[in-house]
Amino acid sequence: MKIVVFVCNWCYPMVQDLEILNPITQSLNHSITLIRVMCSGRITPFLILKAFELGADGVIGIGCPDEACHYGNGNKQAKENFEKAFALLHLLGIGRERIGFEQISPDDHGKLKEIIHSFIEAIKV
Repeated sequence: MKIVVFVCNWCYPMVQDLEILNPITQSLNHSITLIRVMCSGRITPFLILKAFELGADGVIGIGCPDEACHYGNGNKQAKENFEKAFALLHLLGIGRERIGFEQISPDDHGKLKEIIHSFIEAIKV
C-alpha cells in the first residue's frame, strides 16, 4: 500500500518522522512518502489528485492547529482544498476514507504515528 503524507513544515519536526515511520513501514509492508510543504494551505487539490494519479492508495495532509498557523489561515485553506479534492475524487469513485486532513502541534510526539496507522487501517476496510 502506498500512502502520501503532506506535512506542514511548522507543525512537526521531520527528523522525528523518519525515526517514527521506519518501523511502521517495515512492519506493515507499506510505502509511506512524506512530503514537507511550507504551509498545509499549499496542498492544492491538484497535488492531491496527482498523488493518486501516480499510484497512491491514500493521501493525508498534516497541518498546524487552528490557532497556531504561521501564515494565519493556511490550515483553513488546507481543509477547503481537501474538501474540493474529495469532491473530485468522489466523482472518480474514490472513497472518503482514502483522503484525510489532520492537525497536530509540534509537541504531539508520537501523534503522527497514530494518525498514519489509523489512516492505513481505514483504507484497508
